[in-house]
Amino acid sequence: MDPAIENKSLLTPVLIIPGFMSSALTIEKSPHKAWEGKRIWMNITQLGFQSLRVGGALRENEKIRASQQDNSNQASSIASHELHQQYMKEMECKSRWVRHMCLQDDMKSEKDGIEVRPIPGCAGVDYLSAGALTESLTYVFGPVLELLKSKGYKEGINLDAAPYDWRLPPDMLQKRDKYFTNTMEKITHLYRQSNETPVIILCHSMLFNFVRHHLGENDGQKWLDKYIHMYVPIGAPHIGAPKSVRAVIDGDKMGLDAFIDDDEGLMFGRSLGSTPWLFPLENTPAMPISTSLPPSVLRLESSITLTIPTQTIPMKSFVYRRAVMPSKVRLAIHIAEDFVVRTEFYPLSRGKSPTLILKEEVWSVALPPTIEETLKLYPHIFVHLEELGAGKPRKNRRGIYHCDVCWLCRFAFCMVKWFFCLPCAIVL
Repeated sequence: MDPAIENKSLLTPVLIIPGFMSSALTIEKSPHKAWEGKRIWMNITQLGFQSLRVGGALRENEKIRASQQDNSNQASSIASHELHQQYMKEMECKSRWVRHMCLQDDMKSEKDGIEVRPIPGCAGVDYLSAGALTESLTYVFGPVLELLKSKGYKEGINLDAAPYDWRLPPDMLQKRDKYFTNTMEKITHLYRQSNETPVIILCHSMLFNFVRHHLGENDGQKWLDKYIHMYVPIGAPHIGAPKSVRAVIDGDKMGLDAFIDDDEGLMFGRSLGSTPWLFPLENTPAMPISTSLPPSVLRLESSITLTIPTQTIPMKSFVYRRAVMPSKVRLAIHIAEDFVVRTEFYPLSRGKSPTLILKEEVWSVALPPTIEETLKLYPHIFVHLEELGAGKPRKNRRGIYHCDVCWLCRFAFCMVKWFFCLPCAIVL
């Protein structure tokens, strides 16, 4: 049966077009055959990496080897050698990863013998690293897809995605992968499979400009009117993204600070042919910024600066008649019930008059634009001392039974004790 006949719902078809770094990439061809068919962006643990987990230990071991320390016994030398071998293996693996991800100097061609391509369909835009522990950290459109499917959407009938190789400039996307041609075919496919219902394009970040200029370029407005119901750009850099300039000048680790170093981030950032397409636009007579661009939404707000100066606080009353003296305490400032700023834990001095030495700390807190709105939102500020490991404060107990359920017995015992001890007290 034709799927279009089965799709009798009134759901408007949706095509998702991801943003920069939001399409999962897989290795189709590599000099290292074991890597072929595996994700390179972003499930790097499948490629044999462990440095994100033990990178600190490996780097620390290399510092020890470089300074020629800790060679006093044979056991430590063996451990150092084993960690060194693992470190060298990780470095070789990481260099291989960087070589696969970086483009050539022309910023549009891949290295010889390497072919990296986007994972097609919704699987390429849901999670960059699928898995129970990594999905929550690497989700892209995963929650959106789950929500749409729960409302009755079916992939390939009224729901699809168009991932792409986000490293390439738009001309190479079309020349190498026929991306815009294939995307237009996906739109017409969704249109036909959904009883000739125009499609909603959900476009994120970088590719909004590419889509706006390329879709329907042959038939123009006539094609758009027929096949496009709505165009929804999300987080679109209408006049550019300043961070793209930094990526070219100073490099960009793309959030992989624990994995790649500064030099590798610089090489990676400068090899991407798509980055210049995100440069901010300049409003000049030769290239005026279009007045049809959506206006920016500014949030008016003020701020307050909280400063705890360096000071010494006497703590004698705090520890008075306490069986066990706390080792460390910190200052907590409650601005609202769910908004608290805290200092670090500082040790208490010992002796008959213990003290707490606080170091200067400063916080800036965003507030509504007027003092009236601020007082409505934050009418009070409370300052507390918190002990290490004390947890949440107990609720105030109310009623006599919460104080002592055996108070009658205790009262009678005290009266008897007082009766028998009183004569001795008078004689003495």
